Amino acid sequence: MGDALLVVSELVTNAVTATGPNMTTPTWTDVKADHILGVQLRVVAMHLYVEAWDRSDEAPRTKSPPADAEDGRGILLVEALTKRWGTYRPPAGGKVVWAELPLINAPTLTQEVPTLPHRVPSDVRVPNGRVREQVETALMERGLEGVRRR
Repeated sequence: MGDALLVVSELVTNAVTATGPNMTTPTWTDVKADHILGVQLRVVAMHLYVEAWDRSDEAPRTKSPPADAEDGRGILLVEALTKRWGTYRPPAGGKVVWAELPLINAPTLTQEVPTLPHRVPSDVRVPNGRVREQVETALMERGLEGVRRR
């Protein structure tokens, strides 16, 4: 579970960095509809697939940061903790960075799923429209690509 949380965190952090806004401390009013990303978790045949979509075309790169660097190790961690990972360029645009982790035990579904508060002001929520459709389509395309390869 800890490895999966770390992989999700790293892929989402990279997607946030690629998507913007590119400010040190953005406020809610700095976030626009184009600054969205998508995250999808899928379980298929005892493997967890973590997928993060962003609008950037730039592929993530592994880096060799100095020992005292505070960042630059995300993809190195993903490589170390996963069976495999990659980048998928969906026809809808942007990119999906995905990672595959083997599961030791089959996940159990429970009816008691805690709900998290949703505190995004309504004026900055992603509206229905082109960008929302793009992220949803891109993640579906990645899922279909995975099914076709099996």
